[in-house]
Amino acid sequence: MPDVVVEAGPALLLQLAQQGQVDAGNSGSPGFRSTTFANTVSTVCGITDTPLPVPVPASSPHRPRVRIVTVVRLTGRMDDVIWETARDARAWLDAANGTGDAELTFRLLKLTEEAGEAAAAWIGVLGQNPRKGVTHTRAEVAAELADVAFTALVAIESLGLDARTVVSACAAKARTRLA
Repeated sequence: MPDVVVEAGPALLLQLAQQGQVDAGNSGSPGFRSTTFANTVSTVCGITDTPLPVPVPASSPHRPRVRIVTVVRLTGRMDDVIWETARDARAWLDAANGTGDAELTFRLLKLTEEAGEAAAAWIGVLGQNPRKGVTHTRAEVAAELADVAFTALVAIESLGLDARTVVSACAAKARTRLA
């Protein structure tokens, strides 16, 4: 019997565990314990057209399982860590290298360097260079893009501006274009 994959956040997992609706199946995958579990998952996750398997005894080799994919979302707390780390990185660079125009120029050029690394990683995903072939994954491209974003936050802070305020204003401007 195939697994049913359900996206569930930690709160749902905790709720189901407290209700005794989730138990460990083979390979550590959570398994159906009762129809209540199936009904809870279908209700919380909005699965209405997909029939969920009927539970069978735990000893059955054909026992249906549900693989729950935990969705991790940034909370206000993690969000604060990002902005604080950008400010701390700026302060660290200020202490090490000073705050003159030349240093600010280097920080802006660092942004271009990071963007180049993201582009190189994408070329590696595509295998564009026949001598090298496929050298990178999409996850590596995403990591390079995150470097670009973080470097931009540090550069904004280095301009003497609050990166959170500047990025929020940019998002608001983009939001108006989407409407």
